[in-house]
Amino acid sequence: MAAGRRGRRQDPDFAAKQLLVDAGVSIASLEPMCDAQLPQAEHVLKPTYNDWLADVWLDKHNAHGRWRGSISVSAQTPEQAAREVERWAGHPYMAQVLMTPQTRGIPFGSPYFDPLYEAAARNGLPVATHLMGQTPFELIPLYPVGNPAHWHDFFASWPLLYVSHLMSLVFDGAFDRHPDLRVVFVEGGFTWAMPVMSRMDRIWEARRGDLPQVRRRPSD
Repeated sequence: MAAGRRGRRQDPDFAAKQLLVDAGVSIASLEPMCDAQLPQAEHVLKPTYNDWLADVWLDKHNAHGRWRGSISVSAQTPEQAAREVERWAGHPYMAQVLMTPQTRGIPFGSPYFDPLYEAAARNGLPVATHLMGQTPFELIPLYPVGNPAHWHDFFASWPLLYVSHLMSLVFDGAFDRHPDLRVVFVEGGFTWAMPVMSRMDRIWEARRGDLPQVRRRPSD
C-alpha cells in the first residue's frame, strides 16, 4: 500500500483493520511515494519520510509486527542514497530500498547508481521501484513514439519503462558488478518478462563478443 496519501490511509490503525484484519493480509509493505525536482530538496524529503515511517508506522503502530517499511532514497544523488540505506539497514522492519524509475534518462544499469546498489546488496536489501504518481511532465519517460498524449497512454505503456530498465541492468552489467543485487518492479506487470528474457538471451548468444561485461545469460 502507499503510505502517506491523503485521507484515512494515513491512519495506521484504520489501515490495519482494513488490510490485516478484514482483508487477511499477512504482511503489508509500505511505500511512501514522494519525490521532488531538485536533488537538494529530494535529499531532504526522503530522509524525513523515512523518519516518519519508522516512528509512526513501524514503531508506535506496529505491535503486531506486520508492517514493513521501504527506505526511500533519491535516485538523483546515489552517494547520499547509499548513506541513507546504511542509516536504516539495521532496522528490523525496513525491508527494501525504494527509488523512482523516473531517473531523468539515466537507465538503471548505469554505473551512476553503483553506490546505491552496493549498499543495498551488501545489506541484503532488494531495490524496489514504483512510479511516483503524476510527476512533472518533463520527468514522464519518453516512449518509442514520443510523449504519451494522455495519462491512460502512459499507464498502459508503463511496462515499457521497466523493460528498458531491465535491459540496461543486464546488458550494462549491473548484475555482474553486484552479484547479490535484487531489483523489484512494482505494479508494472510481469507477463512481459519471459518473452523479453528470451529475446535478450538470443541477442546475447549471437553478440556476446560485444558484451564482455555480461558474463551470464540474461535469463540467469
